[in-house]
Amino acid sequence: MINRVRGLLAVLGLAAILAGLPWLLLAVHHIGSPRLGWTLQGLRDALLSPDDGTLAFTLLKIVGWIVWAILTVAIAVELWAQLRRHPAPRLRGLRLPQRLARQMVGAAVALFVAATPLTAGPPGLAGPATPAQVQESASHGHPGIQRHNQPHLARGSVTTYTVKKGDTLSAIALAKTGRAANYPRIFDASTSIRQPGGRQLTDPDEIDIGWTLKIPRLDNKGKSRDTSQRPHDPNPKGDTAAPVKTPAPASPTPSPIHATPTPVGTTRASEPSVAPPAGSTTSASDASPGWLLTGLAGAGGLLAGAAWLAMRRRRASQFRARRPGRGIVHPEPRLAPVEKTVAREGAPTAALVLFIDEVLRRLASHFTESGGEVPSLVGVDAAPERLTLRFRHGTDLPEPCLCLDDADRQIWQVDRDADLARLGNLEADGAAPWPQLVTLGSDGVGWRLINLESVGVLSLTGDPLYVEDLARYLVSELAISPWARDVEIDCLAVCNELPGLAPARIHFHTEPGAIDNVIAAAVATADRLAEASTDNLETARVNYAGDDLWDSRVLIVATSDSEHLNTLNRLVTDQLGRTATSVILAAPDAKPVGLELRLTAEGRLQVPSLKLDLIANGLTQAEARGCVAILTAGETQDDADIPVATETSAGQEWAGLCNQAGAILTELTVPRGSAAPDSSSILPAADETYLAVTANTVDDLAALAPQVLPQTRARIEAADPNLDADLDQWWADSCDRPRLRTLGTLKVRLGRSGNAVKAASRIGLCTEMVAYLHSRPRGVTTTEVADALGVSIARVRKDASVVRGWLGINPTTGEPFLPPATKKTSDQGTGLYLIEDLLCDEDLFRRLRMRGESRGADGLEDLRLALRLVAGTPYDGIRAKGGAWLAESRIDQHLLCAIVDVAHTVSTITLEQGDLQQARAAAELAALAAPDEVTPQLDLAAIANQEGDAAAAAKIARAAISGRVTGAEPTDPPDRAEAILRAHRWLERAC
Repeated sequence: MINRVRGLLAVLGLAAILAGLPWLLLAVHHIGSPRLGWTLQGLRDALLSPDDGTLAFTLLKIVGWIVWAILTVAIAVELWAQLRRHPAPRLRGLRLPQRLARQMVGAAVALFVAATPLTAGPPGLAGPATPAQVQESASHGHPGIQRHNQPHLARGSVTTYTVKKGDTLSAIALAKTGRAANYPRIFDASTSIRQPGGRQLTDPDEIDIGWTLKIPRLDNKGKSRDTSQRPHDPNPKGDTAAPVKTPAPASPTPSPIHATPTPVGTTRASEPSVAPPAGSTTSASDASPGWLLTGLAGAGGLLAGAAWLAMRRRRASQFRARRPGRGIVHPEPRLAPVEKTVAREGAPTAALVLFIDEVLRRLASHFTESGGEVPSLVGVDAAPERLTLRFRHGTDLPEPCLCLDDADRQIWQVDRDADLARLGNLEADGAAPWPQLVTLGSDGVGWRLINLESVGVLSLTGDPLYVEDLARYLVSELAISPWARDVEIDCLAVCNELPGLAPARIHFHTEPGAIDNVIAAAVATADRLAEASTDNLETARVNYAGDDLWDSRVLIVATSDSEHLNTLNRLVTDQLGRTATSVILAAPDAKPVGLELRLTAEGRLQVPSLKLDLIANGLTQAEARGCVAILTAGETQDDADIPVATETSAGQEWAGLCNQAGAILTELTVPRGSAAPDSSSILPAADETYLAVTANTVDDLAALAPQVLPQTRARIEAADPNLDADLDQWWADSCDRPRLRTLGTLKVRLGRSGNAVKAASRIGLCTEMVAYLHSRPRGVTTTEVADALGVSIARVRKDASVVRGWLGINPTTGEPFLPPATKKTSDQGTGLYLIEDLLCDEDLFRRLRMRGESRGADGLEDLRLALRLVAGTPYDGIRAKGGAWLAESRIDQHLLCAIVDVAHTVSTITLEQGDLQQARAAAELAALAAPDEVTPQLDLAAIANQEGDAAAAAKIARAAISGRVTGAEPTDPPDRAEAILRAHRWLERAC
């Protein structure tokens, strides 16, 4: 907003100088003009005689014309430089006016660059099946916009640049190298330069006016398509060769995923782009981690968002099927780059993906409820703040939609903060009206999506490598986008890596006979539409005309020599919008048919007919296989052991006696029901007692309440003598030590020596840094912190200094709670960051659970205290694009299991004792923290039954077993839930 105001003031100022000043001078030229003879004597008399004000006024007007001329020249020079995108030449003797002109012109240009909307361009549609022509927003020289696939930097070849007012290192990198992400190269090249006053560049965020920077030159021969820039693929031929006609099917077991860091200045088209999702923040010192898969970042952000939603749904199903005392199965470690990329890039964009789906479904409901026909959607421009919908014909949409072209009524806008309930009802299980919506790329402001059904036939031409990448991307998005879950996808001689994303819907073929099946389906759909009560496909689809589903099908083909392919292309084109079929021709050397999407060697996507030039989407073979593997790993409903902590530090001897959920290690217990003398259990009564009234199986009791020997109890209490003192400090209003909360919204409470002001401007990152360092009790290097948090090494050092001052001084040692890295070193002599004496609720939770279980029947109070620490879902509220490192430790998932298991144990004990209030409190807390788990719901059903409310018990039990994860297909109830329901017969008793 401030930049817009500055830009508007600059425009007004330029207008005042260029037009207003000369108009004013001309308007007053006759006022106060001296009457003198233009001779030497006349001038002498005028200068020597007393002035009545006319001479001074004349001199003022002359000065005004001179100032106007100087400023006009300076403004013209700056405008010409901006138009040519070159630095303006220095005007000797005019340093101050040229600086003023540069600032005003720059602010005015920034206004028009920032104001160029995603939907800019003529409102009319270019043809019956294409979006409106849109001009790409200017991005050269704008610090918020990165350019992709620029030539790489040539080593040893540099120029210099003098820092001006308002410059930032990333803005300079963008203007001089084409990519803001190249700022570390400029920083590294300039640290040795002695600046004015003897200073040196030590922090990328601190540069002063007049400093000299070295700018590496561009090497125009550099190619970002070099396979060395791509994630490693054990079969590189498949990633570099042109599409083949009959590739062999991919192995179902994907190869290892390695995220090879992309050298600065050389990037694929799908590298992180410029429009961060709403609510996220970026910094000039943020860095792309080495594990980041670029196909899922930036322009590929919507695919990452859909993948994150799919991964979350499948993980929720795993938690739903988990048995007490067990954890869920995690992807293999080799898939960590994929999972971390999806978490980092997809979590912020997932909300936008859901917003798109909800808007489209509610609009379909609006037309259905009003009895109108669903209009043909051509495309969607998705920006973080709003959606712009483009229709083939004029239509009327309800509020809060805003029409952007009153004459044609084809372009409509919906803001992200709009009340979507006013659009229509949300039918989450209904047919999506426009299922073939896919993302082509990004233009620096947002994402461009096109409805394939409205186009019919597309041809991907140009660079074979990027053609393959875009084909994989389109198929992947159709496989996992929430609005495309009913689309059938046939891949002929292309995308053989992807059927695992949706085995029931993606079909890989090596023979062209598959085209015949697509033709038959297209003809059948057109015939059905002719027989239906409407000739509008979208209306028939959402109304289930003929009381059946209306299939939507996409054929993507890498060959052009099939005799039947031309027949299909003509059919789809002639019956546009009536076959529910689209064809994507991924044969780069073939003659284009339909809408041509041209992929350049620099990874740009150009649509000549629409004058579009976008950052192209694309997935490499390795990235595609990684996506398949990470989502396939979530399909298993098996559970697994919860691991033991691999890292402990001095003073954490207790951590070696329990797993990461706080349960006593199996080898330190004896089986439940054994005759071990003096052994005890947290559930001391016989199994039958608990089975009669609580939601348990025999296996549950064995896993949660084994017997513990006296010597084990003594060992546990000896290993943790300070637990009660630490609890007192945790509950105190203030204490000397900083306190980290992870069992709920992530938060740090400072100790008495802490300084809250220190981290006020970067509280999210500093809080995450504390949480990450706490999870690594043996310390981590600067590089490891940078990689985990996604920031530069220079930023780590600065933020570590901020956190050091934020946390304050440890009174026990007299040193900071976060000492400098030089205070502790690894075995290799590398400095390590290590937080000392930090209190954390997750540690207290585990310690209380372990001690409570070791105390047998006397341990209930410890378990209650553990639940008192829980304020919500673990690690909730972590900063945008943060928390990717959790994919390695899984501590958030282990803690979720711990909360549910402890709450279930407390509910079991108190329910058997008749304390229904305590039982309900524990079960409701678990349901709040882990809404996908069935165990708390069954506990609540058992409590309702004990209260004598059979109807409530049946209702809760029915919801528990029929419950489904949002956005996922219904599944059978877990075996454990069915066994408990058979034992208690809550459903039958309600009848």
